Amino acid sequence: RNLQEHTGVYFVSFAVKRGTAFNFGRHPLQMIKEYAKNRKGLLATSFPVDISAYLSLADKDPKWADVHYHFGYISPALPGVGNLIFRNMKEEYFKALFSPLEGEEETIGVSVNVARPKSRGWIRLRSDNPEDAPLIDVNLLSHPYDLEVFVKGIQFLFRFMETDTMKHKAGAKYKSQAIPGCRHMRHLSDDYWRCYGRSLMRHFTHPCGTVRMAPPSDPLGVLDNRLRVRAVQGVRVIDASIMPQIVTGNTMVTTYMIGEKGADMIKEDWGYPTSTPRSCI
Repeated sequence: RNLQEHTGVYFVSFAVKRGTAFNFGRHPLQMIKEYAKNRKGLLATSFPVDISAYLSLADKDPKWADVHYHFGYISPALPGVGNLIFRNMKEEYFKALFSPLEGEEETIGVSVNVARPKSRGWIRLRSDNPEDAPLIDVNLLSHPYDLEVFVKGIQFLFRFMETDTMKHKAGAKYKSQAIPGCRHMRHLSDDYWRCYGRSLMRHFTHPCGTVRMAPPSDPLGVLDNRLRVRAVQGVRVIDASIMPQIVTGNTMVTTYMIGEKGADMIKEDWGYPTSTPRSCI
């Protein structure tokens, strides 16, 4: 009952002036040659996500960000991209969001994510048959905090796009139409974005927390401080599920660390030398 997951929306997209963003479809051969010769150009970037930003907008705690942005050159309006990323989106939603961007040479897509969600889901056994898939409910947006953080993230994004640099120099324009189910609300109002979030917010494939490490006083804890399952002999869990609380950023590097530390714990308990300096963790 401690399933946690980053949630947000992919690609709030803005049209921009030619030359503002990369368009990898315009000169693909030239870009390949530039990278092969000089190791520069679009293929040398972290395309499609070029900028990542963490901001504290809801809690206003400078030590902890609550909104995570990804800025990229890519847009679902580009041929084929929408089918790849939004294959489960209903066609009428996709058309409202991205059809107005068709014909634009360059776009910026921004994902707006809740970095420290308070919603909690669960995972349960479906039956006593180990081959049966478990029952999983991520329970996104079950805590009202998450939706309000998302709205604050959208508010800041649009203020940013109204700055002189983005509005006049980059020519950023939001052209998407109101999505079905939210058209009765004033377009781009806070209530509209709440409706938008309930319709389109999704998980970011960062599930964690279902087998959390905790002190003995925590009745919901599953593992001790050596990652051993309580009251069970010979079983450890070494993956993202041990996190008591989801990390602010992507879970990948943290999970690497958990794997390295868990491997060292096993080696220590079996009397083998460890490779990870204790000062690292």
